[in-house]
Amino acid sequence: MGEITVNQKIAKRIPTHSLYLWLSLAGLLFLVMLLTMYKDWRLTGEQPNALFYLFVPLVDISATACGMYVAANIFKQTITFLEILAVSVGVAIVMQLGEILGKLIYYLLWQYPGILWFPFFFGLYFASVIYAFVRWTGMRWWVAFGMAVFGIIASMLIVGIFTSLTGLDTPGS
Repeated sequence: MGEITVNQKIAKRIPTHSLYLWLSLAGLLFLVMLLTMYKDWRLTGEQPNALFYLFVPLVDISATACGMYVAANIFKQTITFLEILAVSVGVAIVMQLGEILGKLIYYLLWQYPGILWFPFFFGLYFASVIYAFVRWTGMRWWVAFGMAVFGIIASMLIVGIFTSLTGLDTPGS
């Protein structure tokens, strides 16, 4: 009792070779981005920049996954890039839903102090990444935390450079 057999451990891994997984993640990401564009348009009254929503999330997800892959190599983890990418896409979906909720609360219910954004969204990010890695890869929580740190640093750095170079921006973002 309490021992994990090989079959249970394998079943716990992310099915990265499943077309259904990737189509589901891509479909959910697409729907969430459409919902975000609609939310930004409704809250600001300005037309969102579709190019921003096409490229910035993909750059963000890619940068996060690459940062986490570097961390996985540093921490000597036996995790594939596709597993990291699947977690990155899933976390991006969760974070975007959190951002939608946060903006709706801000614009429609309570104009909370902007400083409250940081603990909520950083907490949501770290909780999502740690949960995903621990749950679906069996990684220890402190290693998952380290992976999350590498991911968020890579994301902020690369997305910052990308948006600066391209000038992509959108109302409400």
